Amino acid sequence: MKSKTNQQSLKEAAGLQMGKVFLYTLICSVGFASLIGIMALLSSNFGEVQIKVLLTALSISGASLCGLAAGVSLEKSRVKVLGWSGMILSLIGCAGVVCGIWTELANSSFWKGTTAIWLWGAASAHGSLLALARLKETFIWSKWGGITSSLLLATVLSHGILTETFSGDVWTVIGILSILIAGFSICTPIFHLLSRSEMAPATKLEIDREIEQLKARLEALEHQKAQLA
Repeated sequence: MKSKTNQQSLKEAAGLQMGKVFLYTLICSVGFASLIGIMALLSSNFGEVQIKVLLTALSISGASLCGLAAGVSLEKSRVKVLGWSGMILSLIGCAGVVCGIWTELANSSFWKGTTAIWLWGAASAHGSLLALARLKETFIWSKWGGITSSLLLATVLSHGILTETFSGDVWTVIGILSILIAGFSICTPIFHLLSRSEMAPATKLEIDREIEQLKARLEALEHQKAQLA
């Protein structure tokens, strides 16, 4: 049991480290995109290269945001598959967009595939955040409803983009799923707060995990105290 706890702690530490990487990347890319935007407004010589740099920075910002959400999920959630898929698909989508921007690819199939990957990465990252919620049995439907709706929306949009078929019924489904996602995304955090006071660690592994987290926090505080002394 102790080895399982140690393995879980190592996985959580890896997820936290990945989350920090995506956070720093997000900050740098947003700052860089802002700088390019300001330069575009102040300069009369804003050409194709500057546009490519700006789009690249925005693409990296989007991937970093999805990766940050997925990294948090890897640290705390038990549904790791959503975190890993959100992180990997976001990186692949970002690489595809950047490659397409700088090589000026005009292949429609490439851009359709890249867009579909982006959609699945964003849906997985969104689902990984919802998976963090610890809910009572009464509210558990909200979390899984949000995750399912998000993945279904990514599926419908991807199918429409790849096949170029967006009929009236498809747009109706997209609208319904979007409304459901918004509702579940609002309700789930509220239900999490309502459930928090009544939720306790369900298994011995979860108890051991919380003990390890508290020990790590105490060690960090002791280290800070020693530096102040």
